[in-house]
Amino acid sequence: SSFFDVVDENESLVQAVCCDPLYKGYAEPKHFFARNDVHFFPVSTEHKNSNDDDNDNDPTSAPYTYYDSICNIPLFQAPQNRSFHDFVRDTTEHGWPSFRLPEVVSSNVYIGPDGRNVY
Repeated sequence: SSFFDVVDENESLVQAVCCDPLYKGYAEPKHFFARNDVHFFPVSTEHKNSNDDDNDNDPTSAPYTYYDSICNIPLFQAPQNRSFHDFVRDTTEHGWPSFRLPEVVSSNVYIGPDGRNVY
């Protein structure tokens, strides 16, 4: 059982995390990005050769824009100043999307005083 097991039956988890003030300060459940019905990474990470330095025609060489799933506004553009492989590794290791400050679309994102909570 988790905190999100109590999401109102008329509200999706996405709506709760993005829009419901009751959940402000909470993130989606750990490893939610890895669910089969969530296509978080723009390409498959299973067959990507992390040692391949040839970025020509490589879809992982350019930043990918991540949008708010309710409002459809850009929130993050990642990876920047690191490889796609490092972005995947950091995200997988932490269990939540791991965005760095240069990847934040600052006009659309509020970072709380603690530096961790993103709204």
